[in-house]
Amino acid sequence: MDATRPLEGKRVLVVEDNYLIADEYCEVLRAAGAVPIGPVASAAAAIEAAGRHVLDGVLLDVKLQGVNSFSVAKYLQSKKVPFLLVTGCPQEILQPRLQRAHSITKPSLPSDLVEAAAQAFGLQAEAPLSNLAPPLAERGR
Repeated sequence: MDATRPLEGKRVLVVEDNYLIADEYCEVLRAAGAVPIGPVASAAAAIEAAGRHVLDGVLLDVKLQGVNSFSVAKYLQSKKVPFLLVTGCPQEILQPRLQRAHSITKPSLPSDLVEAAAQAFGLQAEAPLSNLAPPLAERGR
């Protein structure tokens, strides 16, 4: 695996209802070598896209249009598609079966997002994430 492009060639569905955040995730994924699919902004669209595409992983926002995305996580688990929960919510709101799922808190560093995705998708061993640069929301473009 290329350390500068750890997601090289991986097809990753982006499920996020905030277009600016979704666009940023797609940019980060492309820079890491991934092929972003989407973004999609609702649970129904996520399930439809996951059923239509061969995926290596999914970035899944926990709240979509004010509703939790647990139905999407359940669908992905049933299809054995790895996912990374991306959330600004406390871990306690997750259903018990999702509390052990790979997750990252918003906002996060692009490098942490890529590293967490690689871990969630089974592409690298788990290691502590860095906190050396400002979060995505605080970075200048």
